[in-house]
Amino acid sequence: MSTFPLEPQFLTVEQAAAYTGTSVRMIRRLVDQRRVPVAKIGSLVRIRISDLEAYLEANTRPAR
Repeated sequence: MSTFPLEPQFLTVEQAAAYTGTSVRMIRRLVDQRRVPVAKIGSLVRIRISDLEAYLEANTRPAR
């Protein structure tokens, strides 16, 4: 029996861009500015979905 979750918990930069509907450049900028925490595995950058959602929630303004 596998102990791995069925849903991925981490996204690549490209997947995070698709998830948020933004560009890869925007995600890299957020990472470089340390506005979104990342996990680095060697040279690979992975973004936890919950961290990305927390950033989006904190930066969402209500409609007027």
